[in-house]
Amino acid sequence: MMQPNAQSISVILPTFRRPDFLNLCLQSLASQTTPPSEVLVSVTLDDIESRKTALAWEDKLPIQLVEPIGRGVIGAMNSCLDISQGTYVLLVDDDVELPPTWVEQMLAHLFSDPNIVGAGGRDLLLDHPEFRANEKRLAHVGIVEPWGRIVGNHHRGAPPARRVRILRGSNCLYRGDFLRRVRFDEDLRGKGAQVHWELSLAFAVWQAGLSLFYDPTVEVLHHVAPRHDGDGNHRGIFDPEGIYDMTFNEVLIVLRHAPLGIRERCLCWNFLVGSVTCPGLLQIPRLIVERSPHLFKRALAAWRGRFAALAAALNARRVGV
Repeated sequence: MMQPNAQSISVILPTFRRPDFLNLCLQSLASQTTPPSEVLVSVTLDDIESRKTALAWEDKLPIQLVEPIGRGVIGAMNSCLDISQGTYVLLVDDDVELPPTWVEQMLAHLFSDPNIVGAGGRDLLLDHPEFRANEKRLAHVGIVEPWGRIVGNHHRGAPPARRVRILRGSNCLYRGDFLRRVRFDEDLRGKGAQVHWELSLAFAVWQAGLSLFYDPTVEVLHHVAPRHDGDGNHRGIFDPEGIYDMTFNEVLIVLRHAPLGIRERCLCWNFLVGSVTCPGLLQIPRLIVERSPHLFKRALAAWRGRFAALAAALNARRVGV
């Protein structure tokens, strides 16, 4: 077992039946100028191809296979986190390729200020190359607006590097002691990828008075590989259960983890406006005019998710959880 040291880095890498993409991810980890101390690959026993792919890198990476306990990516990440030994913990998706200096540059950001607890780079999506190449770069990244809208845009960030409120979970480096203290919220819904899990970490950082750092000059290649968990809403496939889950997760996270004042504004925005995928009350008339596809099914799934999250939070409060 690896012994901790000043720069020891544990990689947490959940994977599920995407061996070709996993191979590219591991190749990018093996090319790091600051190599990881352990690579914890969470993979189920029946995913034979992914296990073979990971073990093929044993001569170049300190690979350790971890059988996930619990549901989806949250169960996988907590299973790895429980046995990790690194002073720092790198979270990466199995369909992401990191540039060779990624670890070195993210460590530099964490070393620059003890108040910075996590850092990540620009998530360069490769799902629609021509469209992505022409997208406008933005300064509006990883924030919660004063009126409660939660903004990601980590794939479109423009320089300079800066502090943000939210990091994308596809590529981020956290201080291990912080991550082990807060862990990943196991009550989130989803068969595979429990959408919005990063938000609970972001609010935990906020509550602790700490900072996150985003460097858009460090670009990772995100292949946006197919999922095998049934939720394809972020890959152009309509799935009402996935909409229910993502809305449930966002509302539950806001209720549980958001700072007072921010919580109320985020809830108002979610219920009144929401998003095109998960429409709120005031957005529905506009989407009717625009003849948005599956609108009423999407709205119904989103509202069911919102009320289910409210019920879950109230029930937890009653039983003192």
